[in-house]
Amino acid sequence: MTLGGDVTDQEFEFSFRIANSKDLAGVDQRLTELIEGRSLTISAIDSFIIRTEKFETARYYRDGLANYFYGVLARERSSESGLVRSSTDVDAYKHRFDDAVERLGKFDRPTAEAICGLVAFHYNQFDLALRKTRSPRIARVARRFASLLGATPDTSTPRLEIDKSSLDYVLSDTEIERIITWCAIPLDGCSSQIVDEIERSLSDIPATDALKLRVIAAEHHLAAGEPARGMDHLMHLRHARALEGWCAWYRERAGNMST
Repeated sequence: MTLGGDVTDQEFEFSFRIANSKDLAGVDQRLTELIEGRSLTISAIDSFIIRTEKFETARYYRDGLANYFYGVLARERSSESGLVRSSTDVDAYKHRFDDAVERLGKFDRPTAEAICGLVAFHYNQFDLALRKTRSPRIARVARRFASLLGATPDTSTPRLEIDKSSLDYVLSDTEIERIITWCAIPLDGCSSQIVDEIERSLSDIPATDALKLRVIAAEHHLAAGEPARGMDHLMHLRHARALEGWCAWYRERAGNMST
């Protein structure tokens, strides 16, 4: 389409993608088969793509799913993924995740919503993740972080009953499962062994996940009566604008403990 103006003309190109329900269902069926295969490899993803070629109107949806799985392989640093950390330390898997969300966010389907919830949680978009009710565990843990970052006391522990048939479980990976579990520990000062494990892992975890874990570790230390240990984590988080309110709240509570 060309729009004429007084000085110049501007050209716009529109792309319309309307997937029919049968093609979408066909892709979802092949996705179920991929998941039931219990082996996420480049070969398995490529086979999924080939087997869904006939569902022509749902290719945009299919490509979003495939890119998410390619990203999962890269995030787990699988040698099969073909994606590695670049010299500028930009995580290559993020490009895959971003493309997946861009595509899947346009579909009102359970699988699409679950994946968008998992990625939103990874990116610390808690207000978005907590609304993804098709990822119930993600929503519960995200609600905890939204409360903490809003400087709102919340002593509850997210319930993480694992339903192995739920989408947020079958679509996650070992790294996501580990982060979810750590982020749901009781913040009553009684999880020292787990927090020690968290702190040992921080140097080898993506910055987005390390942010979550430092908040959890700091809250644990405060509840355990060791706010100074928590302040060490605040030093690493001091430039995170999204945490400014929480950091101030933490310092206030730590100060009250010493008076």
